[in-house]
Amino acid sequence: MYKKICPEKNQRETLRLQILEEGEEQPPMNRLWVTLGLWPVICAMVLAAIAYDARAASVAGVYWSTTTRSGMDKIQRADLQGGNQTDLVVSLTKPRALAIDKAGNLIFWTDPINSRIQRANLDGTNVVDILTAADGLGGPVGLAIDPVARKMYWTDWTSQKIQRADLDGNNIEDLFTGAATIVSPRSIALDPANQQMYWTDQQLGMVRRANMDGSGMIEDIISAGLFKPRAVALNPGNQKVYWSDVGSDKIERADLNGANRQDVITGVNAFGLAITGSGMLYWTENSTGKIQRSDLNGNNQEDFITGLNRPFALAVIPLPTSFGAGMTMLGCMGFVAVRRTWSTRR
Repeated sequence: MYKKICPEKNQRETLRLQILEEGEEQPPMNRLWVTLGLWPVICAMVLAAIAYDARAASVAGVYWSTTTRSGMDKIQRADLQGGNQTDLVVSLTKPRALAIDKAGNLIFWTDPINSRIQRANLDGTNVVDILTAADGLGGPVGLAIDPVARKMYWTDWTSQKIQRADLDGNNIEDLFTGAATIVSPRSIALDPANQQMYWTDQQLGMVRRANMDGSGMIEDIISAGLFKPRAVALNPGNQKVYWSDVGSDKIERADLNGANRQDVITGVNAFGLAITGSGMLYWTENSTGKIQRSDLNGNNQEDFITGLNRPFALAVIPLPTSFGAGMTMLGCMGFVAVRRTWSTRR
């Protein structure tokens, strides 16, 4: 015979089920002791996790800029299947780089023509200038964000500098300056785990790296066989650096120190690169108006979006991990375990 021991309905003390069998000693803990008072907490956690995933999923997608003619350029977005294309910010002037601050739900971009870095919400609202010529900007081109230190890094091809600042534009620092060291910097990518930054220099025909705090020397990891290196992206998972060369129309990669260099994609005019944690490589094909993608080895190449007007910079926000779904599953598993234990004891 089983008894259900439960306080009054509105009592706030912890509720539990205890299975008792006549003539048997109190069952061990591993039989079944379920604290029902935890279920409201678990449910609240599940709902919060699902809500978080829903918000994150709403901004997941591919973001790109167009560079057609002054005053007519855009930042656009599509979902991860290439559909639902949307104009986020319009009437721009050649936005050359995009960087996403996922924690702040913000998108940043450079405008070298008007000597400024701007940002907006990920839905395109609330466009503001973060840094301008009054802050010493000349022609900012490349842009990257350190999500841990909450810093943005940029290259400036006019003033020949690599600089950084807080995400609100405060605390500007010169990291590397001068024509003797910085000639024609373009794209920049960050490796916060190893505290190193990588950038392309179009005039020198190099992929370079240095410490993110500006200390030490600049290292030329790729210094031969490049014509017009443009975009650069990192994949910490396989410890590779990827870059595009619009002079030779290909995407290449190498180890982070420049060793084991190899072609990944050939015959593409890629001005923007993005790598996702799921192992996908995306790029903008400026001359044919496409965004294309492949796996990280260059296999399974496909057109992702076509019919675009000179796409340039690129950023990708992947779908979040299934935390909400995981919590829901955990709750369901717990409920099933209770039911199963109850039924087996019966």
